[in-house]
This record gives sequence, structure tokens and C-alpha cells, in this order.
Amino acid sequence: MNDLRFAFRQLVKNPGFTAVAVLTLALGIGANTTAFSWIQTVLLRSVPGVAESDRLVVIAPRHVSGNLIDTMSYPDLKDLAAHQELFAGVVASQYAPVSLTMGSETEWTWAQAVTANFFDLLGVRPALGRAFLPEEESAPGGHPVVVLSHAFWQRRFSGDSNIIGRTLTLNRHAFTIVGVAAPGFRGTMGGLAFDLWAPIMMRQQLLPGGWDPDIFQARNNRWLHTIGRLAPGVSVGQARTAVETLARQWDQEYPATDRDLRFALVPMWKSPWGAPGVLLPVLSVMFAVTCLVLLIVAANIANLLLVRAMQREREIAVRLAVGASRGRVIRQLLTESVLLAVLGAAAGVPCAAWLMDLTRGMFPVVFLPVVLDPHLDVRALVFMLLAALGVGLLFGLAPAWQSARSNLCLALKEGRGAAGGRHRLRSSLVAAEIALALLLLIGAGLCLQSFRQARRVNPGFDPAGVLLANIRLGVHGYSDQEGKLFYRKLLERLRPLPGAEAVGLGDYVPLGPEGGSSTRVSPEGYVPQANEYMSLPFNIVSPGYFDTLRIPLLEGRDFTARDDASAPGAIIINEIAARRFWPGQSALGRRIKIFGNREMNVVGVAKAAKVRWLNEPASGFFYLPLEQFYSPNMNVHLRTAANPLALADTVRREVRGLDPAVQPAITLPMTEVTDFSVLTYRVAASVLTVLGATALLLALVGIYGVMAFVVNQRTPEIGIRMALGAAKADVLQLVLGQGARLALTGVAAGLVCALALTRLLSSVLVGVNAVDPLTFGGASLLLGAVALLACYLPARRAAKVDPMEALRHE
Repeated sequence: MNDLRFAFRQLVKNPGFTAVAVLTLALGIGANTTAFSWIQTVLLRSVPGVAESDRLVVIAPRHVSGNLIDTMSYPDLKDLAAHQELFAGVVASQYAPVSLTMGSETEWTWAQAVTANFFDLLGVRPALGRAFLPEEESAPGGHPVVVLSHAFWQRRFSGDSNIIGRTLTLNRHAFTIVGVAAPGFRGTMGGLAFDLWAPIMMRQQLLPGGWDPDIFQARNNRWLHTIGRLAPGVSVGQARTAVETLARQWDQEYPATDRDLRFALVPMWKSPWGAPGVLLPVLSVMFAVTCLVLLIVAANIANLLLVRAMQREREIAVRLAVGASRGRVIRQLLTESVLLAVLGAAAGVPCAAWLMDLTRGMFPVVFLPVVLDPHLDVRALVFMLLAALGVGLLFGLAPAWQSARSNLCLALKEGRGAAGGRHRLRSSLVAAEIALALLLLIGAGLCLQSFRQARRVNPGFDPAGVLLANIRLGVHGYSDQEGKLFYRKLLERLRPLPGAEAVGLGDYVPLGPEGGSSTRVSPEGYVPQANEYMSLPFNIVSPGYFDTLRIPLLEGRDFTARDDASAPGAIIINEIAARRFWPGQSALGRRIKIFGNREMNVVGVAKAAKVRWLNEPASGFFYLPLEQFYSPNMNVHLRTAANPLALADTVRREVRGLDPAVQPAITLPMTEVTDFSVLTYRVAASVLTVLGATALLLALVGIYGVMAFVVNQRTPEIGIRMALGAAKADVLQLVLGQGARLALTGVAAGLVCALALTRLLSSVLVGVNAVDPLTFGGASLLLGAVALLACYLPARRAAKVDPMEALRHE
């Protein structure tokens, strides 16, 4: 306690030093805590409210070639669940937006259709009522029951305990409320919060429409996100090996549907779905970078403490001379360092809160129930305290050790002979700061170039000037024929609108966050190689879609109104599929079988366009006409030369003109949706730029501090040199030369580290080499210029030294 009181008095006696150190620490610890909070929110607690989530694994089918399929068919799910030696149980789900009607009000909310064992296997106990029963997974559409999330129950029903047994109207179907989930539980998709859960057999009522009526029998219809709980004593590796063996058995048993099918088993925090699948690379980079910033902060504070140790050298020597042990002195100095770090952590609390607010604003608006809300909870505060203790010991140990080893005779005489070791340590710390700062600057430069390149990547279509309006007719009870008629009339209403240049409908928005569908194809005359992946993604579109998105047709024609149910099957493939299946030949008139044995005629070849990600390799894709493959949920794409949002109200009015009950679920410019595809690059560039600039500033302060102290220590020597005839230019050259050697050492070390480590950024880079010479050279020159500036200020002061004044003090 005496050490603590003395440490506090020492910090109070030096308010300038204390303020600089505390603010620097607040920045470093605050940034580190922000990164930790994001990692905790997205990865470590991706499924809050679930018991023993570390025993859960995502089971994602993949092709033997490595292509991830993500989802599983219902028959495969049941076969997998039968292997109880591997899994204590397996659950599956599919999410969907649903129309909720309460009285005269209708709103969109999000639900998951889940297997009956969903809550029991996840260990989520109902706060009210019950979970689902096994018999509620016995027949499609047979049990319209629903469990509410605790948050939804509180928000919409004010926590009414008599809610059990009441009816909710979802998509015009009556569902009985049977339970309320435990507080905190939001579902099994990281970063998404669902309000409702219904039995999987109610899938058609939650997500009406679609082209496969045998969804529970078709082994090739993969639509379920699947999670398994490992059986006691079974590791992830053991389960992965056993499931791979099982997949090979299915390869033989079901060659028509499961040939070359394998499974990826990963922990929940590495899930390919939801926020973890999108943010894992950038959060890994963010945490690593903030740790580097914290190391730079520690080096800076260590340098400040070394300077203070020089000023307190006589005090410490006296204490040692009168009997204090070196251990006692080290303990006292470390107490001061740790107290300083704790004060920095306290100041870092508002800094971290501000940084969290800032980073939340980086994410675009999407039509998904996204809940990404990192905050300073108990775990974050504990992390902050541990980080403070760790960094306090880190930056305090070297100065404390140096002080306790000082030469008593020299120190008591106030000599300068003991300064050599400390000067070397200070120089080493500054060189390390420069190296780390250069590493961050190079990373920031690479990510900025990557983001710029990502924005320049031609996605194969033009989203600028396009308004999107998402319409979901399935929830309004439209039959297939009624839905087709509605969309035909809607296009007729929208095409002549003032300002509308082109209009088309598409089931899937390219580069959007919701993904798309794919199916196995059998092209005419094409013999697949062994283990070749024969599934292609597709989109269902209307006439005018290609003109609206400005996707060129390289051969053939667009879909027309004549491509209806009575006409031969029409399909448009992209150029990649055409070259793959019929190299050197025209694809027009060729036949492709899809969805088993549905034969289609190629009527056009479109230029390739990006589907999911900007950095995805070029791959095959095809388009189907809406009149032949009806989808109840479509996106209006309307091109205009004006601001797209200026036509949003007009589009809503035209939709209501056809049916007052139908409202677009969301209306926004297409660029806001496609911005999702550059999310990783934008966040990485933003984070590294801010932290790189911070590192540059800290390096500037560190170099300036060391050189200023060097000049102060060498003032008598400089006075003698000038008295003997040295010019001011000679003094400038002397100090700048010393600083330049320090900077060159740090830059050389930083370049070596960058060459070894920037390859780890490959997951957040597109169109940029991880060892880009322009970035390496530019960052080195920038840091070198800053280092020379930091050296010039003390050097200029040294050149103005009055020789007589300096010698008098000596």
C-alpha cells in the first residue's frame, strides 16, 4: 500500500509526463479493447444463450473439389442424425422474412424454420411455455406453432405472461404461440437476431413458393443450415474423419445426388454463415494490428520512463545506498508503471466506447436482421484491465531493471557515465517503434490500394443509378399464375414512368448478402472429368433484366414474353459456362438438363458477372425466365439517370396500385447492396489507415523524444565542439546523422518484418500484391521523412547552443 501511495505521489508531481503517458495508453488500450469486443461479439459469442457452444460444430457440405455448398438436404440430415456415436444430436434451420399481422398493422420480421430438437439440443430452456415436440416434425404444414424470442416478447407484448395459446398471423397463416425462448438467445446465425421460430415442417408457410414441391424428400435439394453437438468424448477431428468416411459411403449409395459430396466440420466461430463468415478475416487483422499499436505505445512509454529514470538517478542511488534492496526498488518502479497503465485503461474506457460507435457505422444497410452491437461488458472491462497490467509490466520492467542496476558512485556524483546502457536501450526501443510503424503503414497502404482496386473491379454489371425494391408475393397467398400476372402488370406500369430507362426483375441481387441458389447441370455432349464439380449458381429473371443491369449478351437473345410455360425451356448461360462445356463452338441451340431431367435450350450467352464476391474466380452461371420458373420473391431493378431514391415512392405507389396489401420489403439504391461485397476491404482499409496514422504519430513522438534527450545530454559536448570552431551545419549534420542511423535501422527491420508478415493480409487484399514494391517504397519514404522531421527539431535547437552557456553549466 505504501508503494501505491508513493507511486501516486510521483505521478502527481509530474503532471505533464503523466498526461502524455495516460492519453497514449488510452488510445492503445482503447483500440485493443474495441477489437476484442468485436471478436467477442462476432466470434466468441456468435450464438449467445446456447449451452456449451464449444461442443457445437457447423456441418457444411462441400464438393470433393473444395467448393463449399453450405447447406444440406433433409434426407441427408436425417441420415447424419442417426449416427449418435458421433453426435449427441443434429439440428437444422432455414431463415426467412415473414409478414406479421397484428390487428390492422402489418410488419416484416424474421423467423427460422427449425427441427423439433432445436431448443433441446442447444440447451435453450423456454422462459415461458414449451419448446417444440417431436411430433411437430411429422407432417408438412401440420403443426402451426411458434416460439417467440424473449426480446420480441418484451418488445411487442410487453412481457405478457398470458401470451401462451394466443395466435399470431404470419404470412396470412394462423400460428399458435407455445413458448418464449430464454433471454439472450437470438438464433444460430452469428450476427443475426430472429424474432420467431417455427417447426421445420412449416417451412412452406414461412417461405411460400419455390420450384421444388418435394423439398423434404429430394436428396439433391440442399437448403438447411446444419449444426451438430459432438457426442461426449468425440473431438472435432474424430468427427470430421468419421463424417468423411460416411460421405464416401453416400457417394456409393446415392450416386445420382451425393456423388463427390464431402463435409466441412468447423467450430461455430468459424461458421461460413452470418457475420463470422464475412468478418473473420478482417477481425483477425484488426486484432493483430491493435496489438502492434499497443506494442508501439509500450515502447513509447518505456522511453519516457527511461528519461524519468535518468532524472531520478540520484534519488534511486540514495535509496540503494541507505539499504534498500534492488528488488525493493524494482517493485516500487513497477508499481508506478502498473498504476500508470491502470489510469490509461480507465481513460481508455470512453476511447473504446467512441471507437465502437465509429466502427458500427462501417456496415451497409442490408435486408437482414443484423445485430452487431459490441459494447463494454464485464468481459471487455476484464480484458482491458488485464491488458493494462500486461502492458504496464512490459513497459516498466526494462526502465526499472536499468535503474536498479545503476552505478552508485557515478549516480551519487551526478555523473553521466551510467547513461550509455540506457541510451542503447532507448535507441533500440525507438528502432522497434519505427519497424512496427512501418509494418502498419505498409499494411495500411496495401489495404487502401486493395479497397481502391475493389471499387474499380468491373463486376460485369452496372449498379449505379439502379433502384431495388424487394417484393415478396409468397406471403400474400398468390398462386404461381397470379404471381406471374402481378409481375407482368408491374413491369407494364414501371416501364413508362418518367425517368425510368429500363426495368427488370431478378430473384437474386448479385454481390448481395443473401446468397443465391445452385443446381447440378448436365450439358449436352459434355463428359465431366472425375470429381468435377457440376453445380452452377443461377438467377431467375424477367425480360429487360440484362438491359437494366447493362450485362451484354455476347450471343443470342434476351428472354421475351413468349418464353412462358407453353414454350420450350429457355436458358441463358454466361461465357464461362459456354467455353467450359463447348469450347471453340457456339453454345446457341445446345441443351442442358437442370433440376434432374428438365431439358433447357440455350438461347443466349451473357458476359460473365460477379455473383458473390469481387475476388471470386470466374465461374459458370445461368439465367432462367420468370415465366417458366416462377419465384414469388423478386427484386425490381429500375434504372434511372436521376437519383434512384427519387423514384422510390413512385415504385411503392405502383405496387400498391396493383394490390394495396403488397408493400416492398425494402427499397434502396443497388449500390448500397453491392457495397456489401467490398465490406471486408473497406473495414480493413479504414482500420489500418487510422491505426497506421496513429503509429506514425507515435513514432514521431518517440524519435523526437529520444533525439531531444540526446541533444540535452550532449549539450556540453556540442558547446565544446562549437567553441573549437564547429559550424552550425556541422552540429546539424551530427544530430541528423545519429537520427538517420536510428531511422534506417528501424526501417530495415520493418521491411524484413513486412516481407514476412504482409502475406497474412491476403484474405483482405484484391488486385494487389502482398509485397507490392510501390507500397513498400512509399511507406518507407514517408516514415523516413517523418523521422528526419522529428530529428530536425532537436538538431536545430542544438545548432543554436551558446558555447559559453553550455560550458558554464558543465
